[in-house]
This record gives sequence, C-alpha cells and structure tokens, in this order.
Amino acid sequence: MHPDATDNYRMMWQMFQIAFVATALSWGPVAQASPTCGPRLHGWDQSRVDSAQQVNTVILYDRHHHSPTWNGAPVNADQVRQYLEVTKQMSPQPIFVLIISPNADCHEVDTYRRMASDILKCAPGRCVEANP
Repeated sequence: MHPDATDNYRMMWQMFQIAFVATALSWGPVAQASPTCGPRLHGWDQSRVDSAQQVNTVILYDRHHHSPTWNGAPVNADQVRQYLEVTKQMSPQPIFVLIISPNADCHEVDTYRRMASDILKCAPGRCVEANP
C-alpha cells in the first residue's frame, strides 16, 4: 500500500471507531474519561442513565486531522457555544456527550469541557464524558 493510503486508512478506521463509540453511548454503556487530558470535571457522568433521553454529541478528534463534530457535523468552538446556548433553553434538555479521542489536543478538551460546564451547569444526568 502507498504510505498516504495507509495513513488515510488508519484515519478512516479511527473515525469509524469513534463514531461506533458515539452510537454505543446512545445505548448507555459505561465509558471512561479521557486518560490523556485529566479526569472528568465535577458533575460529569461517565455513562448515560436514561438512554431514552435525546443527546447532543461533540467528538474531539486529533485536531491535526479532523475538526470537532456536533452530532456528526463539523463545527468550531463558537458554533458549539451557540448550540449549547440553545440546548440549555430546551425542555427537556438533551444530555450533552463529549467524546474525546486519545489523540485530542488537551487544551481543546479543556476549552470544550469548561464551555459546556459553564453554559449547561453540568450536573449528574446532564453531561457525559467518554473516550473511545
């Protein structure tokens, strides 16, 4: 295989694995916090208690290869901030799920963690953090 093709294959495989975890989270299994960027913030869960409740999922990939996504669509931090502001006004409020790739930039992880915590006032049953 050509070296570029191998890199593309690995990136596609990693994206598939992360998407699989995001789908699995919608069913409510236990997942661990990101081991590379420190522990979850206070008030964040590691799994969904109510798998029937809707979710909004942000996935943070290796920032050099893929932009963050909100429910599968590429986004930037300003867009996520806007979406979180809308989310906090919804009733019932969807659970916020942050999925962190093992190669995600820890500064970016911290930014998204704090943004969600500040806007959504994360408490058990409201915010979930996991990694694939």
